[in-house]
Amino acid sequence: RRAARGTGTHGADARARERAMASSVALPEGFAPAALVRSTEEYDKMWKESVEDPAAFWGRIADDFHWNTKPESVVSDANNFDVREGTISSKWFEGGTTNLCYNAVDRHVKAGNGDKVDFFWEG
Repeated sequence: RRAARGTGTHGADARARERAMASSVALPEGFAPAALVRSTEEYDKMWKESVEDPAAFWGRIADDFHWNTKPESVVSDANNFDVREGTISSKWFEGGTTNLCYNAVDRHVKAGNGDKVDFFWEG
């Protein structure tokens, strides 16, 4: 089985993140406790698991989705991310069917959150 592997740039990513953090502004009081990812350390832990055990990591996230048909597996054992090993192949959630629009919007409206802002962006 070939699982996704880091590209060896995590150290470079960490340095870029450190530079960004040095120039970032403080979060408003009370924001972090309500955030999905509350700290850089928590992000790093999640990233590490996503690379080392993608089936467990993405399986937990997919548990929150609405599925018309549940997938038979999270990540295919036949995945290949190394061209030296043959044709590149990446299959996820085989056998599963879902509706991305329903997961992104409709289920939240149905749950009574249609009048709430979902995403704030300032550019």
